[in-house]
Amino acid sequence: MKLNTRFLLFRVISPLIASLAVFLVAGLRFAEPVWLSEHSVFLMASMMGGAYLIGHVFLLSPIARSKHISLHILRVIAVGALVSLPVFLYLLMMDINVSRMVIVYEIGILFFLLATNSFSSRPGLVILVNVGVLVIIVIASLPGMFQITAMTGNKIEFDSAVSYEFANYHDIKITKYKIFKDKELANGGSIETIDDTRLLLVTGYGKLYLIDTKGGKINIQKLDIRAPINADTYLTETKKPNLYFRVTDIILEESESDVRKLYVAHHYFDTVNQCYTLRLSETQFDLQNLKAGEWLTRYDSQPCVKINKFPNLTGGRLAFTRDGNILLTVGVHSYSTREFADLDGSHYGRVMQIKPTDWTARVFSKGHRNPQGLYVGSDKIWSTEHGPEGGDELNELEYGSDYGWPFSSFGTDYGKKTFEGGDPGKYLQGRLPFYAWVPSIGISNLVEVKGTEFSAWQDDLLVTSLNGMSIFRVRIREDRVVTIERLKLGERIRDIVELPSGKIMLWNGEDTLQFLESANYVFSECKGCHVLSTAGRSIGPGLRGIVGRKVADSGRYAYSKAMLDFGGTWTPERLDVFLANPAQTVPGTSMQVEGISDPARRKEIIQFLQGVQDYDVDKRR
Repeated sequence: MKLNTRFLLFRVISPLIASLAVFLVAGLRFAEPVWLSEHSVFLMASMMGGAYLIGHVFLLSPIARSKHISLHILRVIAVGALVSLPVFLYLLMMDINVSRMVIVYEIGILFFLLATNSFSSRPGLVILVNVGVLVIIVIASLPGMFQITAMTGNKIEFDSAVSYEFANYHDIKITKYKIFKDKELANGGSIETIDDTRLLLVTGYGKLYLIDTKGGKINIQKLDIRAPINADTYLTETKKPNLYFRVTDIILEESESDVRKLYVAHHYFDTVNQCYTLRLSETQFDLQNLKAGEWLTRYDSQPCVKINKFPNLTGGRLAFTRDGNILLTVGVHSYSTREFADLDGSHYGRVMQIKPTDWTARVFSKGHRNPQGLYVGSDKIWSTEHGPEGGDELNELEYGSDYGWPFSSFGTDYGKKTFEGGDPGKYLQGRLPFYAWVPSIGISNLVEVKGTEFSAWQDDLLVTSLNGMSIFRVRIREDRVVTIERLKLGERIRDIVELPSGKIMLWNGEDTLQFLESANYVFSECKGCHVLSTAGRSIGPGLRGIVGRKVADSGRYAYSKAMLDFGGTWTPERLDVFLANPAQTVPGTSMQVEGISDPARRKEIIQFLQGVQDYDVDKRR
């Protein structure tokens, strides 16, 4: 009996406890139970738990047994590598992104438990170690549970709607979230990625929110943090509220640490001198507890601007350079655009470079009007800026360069065919823009596509627009723009970020987020027999415009008698029933497939087909 009990404890229960510990440790990255983590983390944790059991069994077999400690350690290393390698190869081949810190946790606990559990001479100690490790992991995960419970009251309720845009290389699923019922006066703010699934949103008046995209669902929580913009003082003392005294951008230090530096660009009203600056503020942001420390002022634009009406020429975009410095775009901040842009010592109409080591600032480039987009790529720095009437620019920034404003532009003075700075359209002074839009598109921010969600767009620039309510996909080859594709999204776009997965989040500056995913997969179950075009050739009829169309109404296809007799109109409800079981719905139909049992999948396909219908109607206008 003693032998059986010992065998059960040491050979069965103990390894299962250790395997459970390997499984749970992945949740420590965000101090939460692993089953609440994103799917990729849960998948990796499950596979590593199984890998541990395989490695444990192998190490206790006669083949791997050795009394010499050094040989045994080498075997542990070899077996650990052997059982974990397939896991990482699978994640790599399936292009599944997992936090580096999660990988470190998993590898560390796997090798530690393999080493301790394979010493069978003291089974009692082994069981004690396993239980101890498990208890520590569970305790470390408890703050996440309490935090989730505490944050439930701060969750934002919102409406959502799905639509589709059909582009040249990718169909796009657009999920729009109207997250605020009441708009702030300030039109601005920004979004910033935290990790694989989480983002920060800051509104124009500095309220911060956590956005979680885990599991394909959006959850938004209001944080007890506010950027140090003194908007209330500004509103009280100026008596001239407007849209442009605002937070302009937010960036988070790139680090695996749970406490990171958070930087915010925002306006600041000097009550003594009755003037404005564009300020850079910094705080320490605790990702575990979602708390921030004291805000510190790191930079103020010079000189302090005394103006009666605050203009929409603010700039204010932030980015880290490869050497750890911070770039901040500063607009001209004046209706008399020559006042500051051509003034020695002025920071306005410039891109400023700020050194975090001593917080000194210098001019990186000048000759800018209202640069509201900034992206630091692998080999280039890109900026976008508003022209006057026409002449929105995409610029490749280089240190020391002058980009022409206020003496050069491809735009004109508003409502005129003239240009105050010189000859209209000549661009006689300053570095030419990489590309200019005439007429203007209301240009805003940009990103360079690096992820795999929109694989055919990799290395293209996505330039967003406010008035244009579109993304302009810019393809650059041999150092020039070769194609531009416009993607109409129906909302103003103030900011854009790409998540590590390649999915894209947009912010309109007021109350709406848009989440973009590739929709090429949606039609995959249908494309074996159908095409979207009514003019295309396939086994089955073309499906463009199918929602709302009469049954068997395509003159290019010979329908079965059963379908002709079915009659009526393809409503979303009828399509849902038909897709669930074609043979049962229309006995004798030539569509001999099993159907789609998942209601959510059917709904997605019908929404997609409805999107094709809307797209078709829009293109005929």
